[in-house]
Amino acid sequence: MTAACFCAEGLKGRKGRVAVLEKNDVLGKKLSVTGNGKCNISNEKMEASCYNGDLSFVEGLLKEYPTSRVLSWFEKLGIRTVSKNGYLYPMSEQAKSVTEALERELKNLNVSVFKGCTVESITNNGDGFSLCTRDKEGRKTEYRAKRVILSLGGPASVYGATDTGFKVLKGFGINLEEPRPALTALTSSDKILKKMAGVRLQAAVTLSVKGRKYTDTGEIIFNDGNVSGIPVFKISRFVEKDSRPTLIADLLPSLSREEAVSFITGVLRHNPRTTYEQLLRGILNYKAVYYILERNRIDAESIAGSLTDEAAGKLVDLFKNFTLEINGTKGFESAQTSTGGALPSCLDRESLESLKVKGLYITGELVDVDGICGGYN
Repeated sequence: MTAACFCAEGLKGRKGRVAVLEKNDVLGKKLSVTGNGKCNISNEKMEASCYNGDLSFVEGLLKEYPTSRVLSWFEKLGIRTVSKNGYLYPMSEQAKSVTEALERELKNLNVSVFKGCTVESITNNGDGFSLCTRDKEGRKTEYRAKRVILSLGGPASVYGATDTGFKVLKGFGINLEEPRPALTALTSSDKILKKMAGVRLQAAVTLSVKGRKYTDTGEIIFNDGNVSGIPVFKISRFVEKDSRPTLIADLLPSLSREEAVSFITGVLRHNPRTTYEQLLRGILNYKAVYYILERNRIDAESIAGSLTDEAAGKLVDLFKNFTLEINGTKGFESAQTSTGGALPSCLDRESLESLKVKGLYITGELVDVDGICGGYN
């Protein structure tokens, strides 16, 4: 929608016409569910370091179009923004206000919008492009265009995405990296996850994949069969097929090992009849304490009075080095975005036009760049 607005602005006073081909019955459907329905437009910290991929490529684009310019454009359309921990939302806190503003601008600029038409193929006929579409009733329509902007997103489908874009890229023989799910939960067959389902904890997490380590910190969520939460989402992109990674979580990130041991031994000095469970319930979620002790064959209700400093250290390690064997991710169906796409080296670094197919522009998740959580993708 934004690209169409800028194209139409550029055509003012010149011959030409801009059209949007939209597969859904409403515009901005995917946008409407971002930010839990509040629409996370952007982020105050918009830096190349927030992305994975060719960072010099990203840096150039962000320099050309910084957050201030994004927000200025939206304000012109009637959208003021507010910041929540750096995340930028419309002041209305309703995604609908953003999609409606974009739709008004399309109408104001006389952009043609064709809804409910799925693009099935795009071919280059030498004098432009032919786009074949099909509606929900199965009727086919062909559109012709001098230039085509691919703004289809990737195959991550939590927002109703499609793999059409990747099929088009392959059809044109454009060099690309195969997609993987990103910003999604990590799965494990460890039985403790079912027992701890619903528990939310602050943690420092480390994903170990083929000798490489990726870390992040924040709230993680235990679910039956998987672990989620923003820090887990941010490292999920590094899980490769058949890589069998390990997730190590420090469930007491605000305490050093020495501080945690000192705390435990201090409690025991005050009351030697304290149980193992009571030792930790003041600093950690009840369910987490009980089931991690159970997992390590420690009776939660037994008296911990005879615990030595060495044993106290080993006890702390169970919670500061909580380990899960990861067998994969929840997949594209649960992912917020995807890795992979057209290699930046195949694109004009300013216009995003394909160097191989003139007149074809590749944007968003169809480029081999992906961002962290917070309005980056």
